[in-house]
Amino acid sequence: MRVVVYDTSSWGEWSADAWISTGRLYREVSHFDYVIPALTWEHALGALLYFQDATIEDLHIWCAGAPGVAAINRDPVSGFSLNPYFWSLLGSKIRPSGRVWFRSSSTFAGEFGHIFAKNISSTMNRTVVGHTHVLNFFQSGLRYLHPGQ
Repeated sequence: MRVVVYDTSSWGEWSADAWISTGRLYREVSHFDYVIPALTWEHALGALLYFQDATIEDLHIWCAGAPGVAAINRDPVSGFSLNPYFWSLLGSKIRPSGRVWFRSSSTFAGEFGHIFAKNISSTMNRTVVGHTHVLNFFQSGLRYLHPGQ
């Protein structure tokens, strides 16, 4: 099963309109099985708790990012501020062979990005995917990290 969670907030220069439109399009063409709008991290987890454990093969999180940070509605999560209970619970919904893809700009960039990737992969015990550059059409700088690497 493929699932997208996307930040529905609009703030500053950034707007969720593009993600909302893309999410609807992907749902219509069956690119993803579920497209979940979320205004907070807790809302995202609440929606994902309805899935049985180990049923999601591919979870994409579309949100704002910076080196070492992923943020929904300006609420940042970093490699230094992970809630282990939250992220291990989320990890239990992902198949052991699955992945969590942070579709956020520069989240895996630099030293802070490496710390984020390592800590979140270890906490979730799942493969994580993220970008080392600002996202654009090409979505360059894609990196994978498996648990324990």
